[in-house]
Amino acid sequence: MERSYDVHITFATDSLRDFRFYGSFSRDEQGINEILQALEKTGKVCYKQENKEIDLSKKYKPVKVPFTKEMKDDRWTILCPQMSPIHFQFVEKAMQESGYNLKVLPSVDKGATEAGLKYVNNDACYPSILVAGQMMEALTSGEYDVKIDKDVYVLMPSKNIKSLFTNEEKT
Repeated sequence: MERSYDVHITFATDSLRDFRFYGSFSRDEQGINEILQALEKTGKVCYKQENKEIDLSKKYKPVKVPFTKEMKDDRWTILCPQMSPIHFQFVEKAMQESGYNLKVLPSVDKGATEAGLKYVNNDACYPSILVAGQMMEALTSGEYDVKIDKDVYVLMPSKNIKSLFTNEEKT
């Protein structure tokens, strides 16, 4: 594509460079923007273009949904990864006493570690793998109904730890 459209493409990670997309396009029929938009619609990548420079990165855009009073009143379950066994027992109790249905997931076990390794890129740090593994193990356990548009909220740590995320794709 770089030679066909006289652009320079930069990949955010080496693993992104290994992604393979198949399709046919003609330089006479499709411009570079149409191809980039088609790639973005796959949900796997996003791009930024400035003149002839194109940056491709993985598309990780969690949907931020505010936790409402109605959700609290309906007793939605808030899943929280176990990141500090001594402290999170108090967080769980305080949230429950405040009317929230917060469930701190159990300490990390072999199943959570394996789930994390299955669902997380190898570039992630070990604590991220454990947290994602705890979440995926809980969400795939069948204990929580994640197929309907209510019931479960996932509390994920981030730079601004106050964020609550939910899963956009329902399977």
